[in-house]
Amino acid sequence: MKNKDKLLYVSAAVLAAGSVAGVKTTNVKAAEVKQANVNSKLDLNNATQEKQAVAQDKTAQGQIKQDTDTVQKTQDQLKQDQAAKTQAESAKTEAQNTLPAKENAVSNAQTKLDNAKQELTQTEAQNKDLHAQYDTTTENAVHTAQDAEKKLDQKVNDLSGQVQDTQNKQTDLLGQRTNAESEIKTNTETLNNVNEQLNKAQADSAQAQKHFDNVQKDYAPIQNEYNAKKSAADKAAQDLKQNETNLAQSQKQLADLQTKTDLNQSQAKLNDIQKQNSDVNGKLTSAIAKRDQAKSALDSQSENQTKIVITPEFNKAFHKWNDNHDPNYVQWTPEKDAEMVKELGDLSKQERAMNHFEHNAKDKEHKIDMMHLTYEERLDANKFGINLVNQIRTQMGKQPVKLTVGSLKYANDVAKYYEADHPADSFANGNVDGSHPGHDTKAINKALVENGVKPGMGGEAGHYGTYYDSDLDGRFGSFSIKNMDDLKQNIYNAVTKWMFNYEQGEWEHASIVTSMSLWDNTNYKNHNEEDPTYFGFAIMANAPHEELGGISGDLGINLETIIDNTIPGNPLSHPIDYNKFNVKDVIPTDNSDSSQAGQVYAVAQNEVNALQGQKTDLDNQIKSLNDHIAQSQTRVNDLTKTITDLSVKLANAKTEQGTVQGQIGQVSKHVDALKAAQPALIQARDNTINALADYEQTHATVLNDYNNAKSQLDQANN
Repeated sequence: MKNKDKLLYVSAAVLAAGSVAGVKTTNVKAAEVKQANVNSKLDLNNATQEKQAVAQDKTAQGQIKQDTDTVQKTQDQLKQDQAAKTQAESAKTEAQNTLPAKENAVSNAQTKLDNAKQELTQTEAQNKDLHAQYDTTTENAVHTAQDAEKKLDQKVNDLSGQVQDTQNKQTDLLGQRTNAESEIKTNTETLNNVNEQLNKAQADSAQAQKHFDNVQKDYAPIQNEYNAKKSAADKAAQDLKQNETNLAQSQKQLADLQTKTDLNQSQAKLNDIQKQNSDVNGKLTSAIAKRDQAKSALDSQSENQTKIVITPEFNKAFHKWNDNHDPNYVQWTPEKDAEMVKELGDLSKQERAMNHFEHNAKDKEHKIDMMHLTYEERLDANKFGINLVNQIRTQMGKQPVKLTVGSLKYANDVAKYYEADHPADSFANGNVDGSHPGHDTKAINKALVENGVKPGMGGEAGHYGTYYDSDLDGRFGSFSIKNMDDLKQNIYNAVTKWMFNYEQGEWEHASIVTSMSLWDNTNYKNHNEEDPTYFGFAIMANAPHEELGGISGDLGINLETIIDNTIPGNPLSHPIDYNKFNVKDVIPTDNSDSSQAGQVYAVAQNEVNALQGQKTDLDNQIKSLNDHIAQSQTRVNDLTKTITDLSVKLANAKTEQGTVQGQIGQVSKHVDALKAAQPALIQARDNTINALADYEQTHATVLNDYNNAKSQLDQANN
């Protein structure tokens, strides 16, 4: 019997016992009520007894209510019994043992119930006549008692039915258990027979599988070895084929390189360029000697003159950053500014340190008044200044500029108009309206127009200072320019400041001095020629005046430039009115011998510069060709080595291929033998698997019946 059914049976038995006990108590109370009624009938005429009867009726009604509560408690007890199912489960064995006694208790309770019913019937018959005499209260009490009795009867009947149902279920379960045990016994015997046959089939299958596994175990390593050797043979054949291909390609490349004329052509070109280079070196040596000789002649003729020396390093760097016709020219950009300032700044500082003004005793004796310079004094100062400019230009490969009567007049006019615009302030203030600081363009353009040149055609490099300084009281006043030597020193300082301006990192004024960059004077059709260029120094001074908390006499030394590019067809041409601008009367800035020596030196220096450029270009070509030849030879050497290595690999590959082929033959025989035995082994394995499957299919019904019966038995036991 299942545990669940046993528990239900025990719970029902306990409930039935409690319910019968309650019914018995109720019936006894009802009998007592009936007896009290009989006694009341006997003493009906007695008023006191009648009152007692009424009181007893009330008591009986109370008792009925109490019995009703007892029934309710019995129902509550039923719920508690259900909640205690777990405890009843543990006591199932004891409940089964006491079941007959409880059944007897139920039977006794039924008997007592029947007796109580019979007594109740008799009591009702005896009290039939009393109903009319009872007042309404008494009848209601009796009716209430009867209703309670009926409800209790119904409850007893219900409980009795539940007990009977439980007994019926128990009987059914016992019968099912007996049938299941009988069926299991039969199926177990059948299953034992099936298992015996199945075990035998499985043993045969296992034996066949074991045999197959043993054979497979021997076969697998041999097959693996065969596969490995086969793969090695394939790879060796592939390597051999690839090696032969590589060898053929390398031999072809080597043959191409050995027969190709490129290497020979490169060598021939190298020989030709080396010959050119040798010729250029000879010419360069000769040109340098000629230049040095010209320089020596120039130096000997100008040994008493103040000089400005330009080193080759500064010369090269300046052309790099300012001469857009130079092969090494670098276009200025904001990103490259720092590089330019660093390179030219370092060199400019060195140039400034090595160049010094040479004082002249004769010039010191020549006293001057800056407010009233004579024409001759201005002419002498211009000749000195233009000579310095041409020294620089000659060393830097530029043609000397000309100081003419026209350019001197133009410079003097510029100074005059500057002085008119700035009688009591610095010339560096620019225009009177404050525009163009550093340059009085109004004064410049006025002088240009008066001298037959269009406005805007003049260039200018300015240098400003003072020639007189004093405190406001004039007690400590002094003139810094008192003679011609002082004036020429200021001109010298102005020119060197323009050329070597490392303090401000600026070389635009130097470009004006050398006619490069924005002031390029090369011919627009032929950059090897220069358009006529005219320079003049505008020397200006104003009267001492109060300025910046003191007394100052301002000084201006400005280089005024005009380029004559009035060549027919030049779209940038600015015609000059030569009736107003005298270019015919050239003023010598040195003695004739010195001037000729300077020109000779300039020509020699230009030739040296040109030959050095050619030599640099040829040197670069020679280096490029040598590099090309070296790379080609390296390639030939590499290919030769590759061919040698490939030849060795080819021989080794052929030897290895023969060895592997022999091993493959041996392994192939073993593999063929194993393959021949393979079908029979596979067939034996398949036969045992099929036989096992057929047997399982034939006895599938027995196996299923056994499994089902076993499951039912397990359920019944649980």
